Amino acid sequence: MGSRMESCPPITWTESGRTPVLRESSSSRELRSLDPLAPNAYDTVDVRVAAAACSFLLGIGFGLPGVGGAWHFANTGEVWKFLGFPTYGGGPFERWGVPTSVALIAGFVLVCAAEVVLGGMILADAPGTKAFAIMLLPFEFAYWVDFALPFGPPLGIARTVLLFL
Repeated sequence: MGSRMESCPPITWTESGRTPVLRESSSSRELRSLDPLAPNAYDTVDVRVAAAACSFLLGIGFGLPGVGGAWHFANTGEVWKFLGFPTYGGGPFERWGVPTSVALIAGFVLVCAAEVVLGGMILADAPGTKAFAIMLLPFEFAYWVDFALPFGPPLGIARTVLLFL
């Protein structure tokens, strides 16, 4: 009869040699490190998904109403109002002499479409994603300020910060 120690599986150590690797259930084929300094693929994926969610929320959340706002403005010449608030007009730029137009709203819808594309790039971990996000941010900010959209800047900043974590 063998001793109890002989029946235990051998201990596998992380590359740093500081902590043992924990084997998960037999149905799992992956090994996870207990080393707090070791990179964890799940964290990277979670951050990417959060960044993509910000981008999709910005693109779809502002873009779809933007299409309706452009259509309404083209037909009536008035800025569409939602719950009594102007959606795509009446912001600081209009007060500074830049009038709202269909072209201005359509440009915003294009920026929103680019945000959706960026969300897909983030999920796919495509090359050039960070550069595209940085390039898109000034255009986003211009429209968010122009249309006085309060949720745009926090979500845009959050997405960009998450990309660089």
